[in-house]
Amino acid sequence: MEADWREQEQRLNRFAHFRAEVDGPGVHYVHQRGNGPDPLPLVLTHGWPSTFFEFSKLVPLLTDPQGHGCDPADAFDVVVPSLPGYAFSDSLPPGEARRIPAMWAKLMEGLGYGRFGAHGGDIGAMVSSRLALEFPGRIVSVHTTFVAEPYLGSGAPPLTDRERVFLEERARSNEEGAAYAHVQRTRPKTLASALNDSPAGLAAWIVEKWREWSDCGGDLEGRFTKDELLTTVPLYWVMGTIGSSFGVYSDWALGSASVPHAWEGREEVPRGVDSRPLATRARRQRADEAAEEAEQKERTRQEQAKAKEAERERDRQERKDKGLLGNLGYTLSGR
Repeated sequence: MEADWREQEQRLNRFAHFRAEVDGPGVHYVHQRGNGPDPLPLVLTHGWPSTFFEFSKLVPLLTDPQGHGCDPADAFDVVVPSLPGYAFSDSLPPGEARRIPAMWAKLMEGLGYGRFGAHGGDIGAMVSSRLALEFPGRIVSVHTTFVAEPYLGSGAPPLTDRERVFLEERARSNEEGAAYAHVQRTRPKTLASALNDSPAGLAAWIVEKWREWSDCGGDLEGRFTKDELLTTVPLYWVMGTIGSSFGVYSDWALGSASVPHAWEGREEVPRGVDSRPLATRARRQRADEAAEEAEQKERTRQEQAKAKEAERERDRQERKDKGLLGNLGYTLSGR
């Protein structure tokens, strides 16, 4: 099969592309207005190894629900920025990845959106969560496909069984498949030099993650076409951005215990989590089984607690009854 890049260019150009300077760096973004009476502004943030192109199938559904058999009142104005150092966005200086949520807030303000929703996966999930934490007055709601870790700092409540299972599963997942992140965080230039010298190597480094992190069951083309995959890879190759895409890994140690991007018990912004929808089937099954086991343990614990409380209540009642009988006997003997 031969890829038709010109056809993919036409597909990309169906969207309205822009670039804007946001606190210095140029940020590329797609901006599609919704077809409805009052579209809700929504910013979608991709992760690694992805690009704005990941949302190309989703944008038409969000902007034109009526055209897809749904209620036009559910339309969105959709903004899809490219993360700094990805695709057509400029890079940030080292150590400044934490500016991204504030940059997104400023970009949306410049587009005339005072309040808006946020969605993201992977790095985009962290950006979306931080948007809600840093700008709660401007975020209508947030939805992610990569849940933040529970807050473990001062005053944190004890972990629930489900939270413990979640952290154990994430630690196991990191041990089994996160070597790439360690290399990208600690030796980004060495790795980038190799990948920028080999399109086959670059494709292998990127496509392997799409296979590993999707629910394709090992059949990559069961979920993605070759055209889709061969559109993503050139956006890294042609623009030479694989090295700059690693910047957030060294700046922002995602998921590390020392940097918990968590909610800290705050309730200002409604949030939703689609828990690991792209997990491989084996891992997802293991996580489901562990969660079910935790739920069963919790049910057993609650049943045992109820049984103990019932037993204590019986004991209290028996003591009360004995006390009444004793008082009654004393009264009778006194007469």
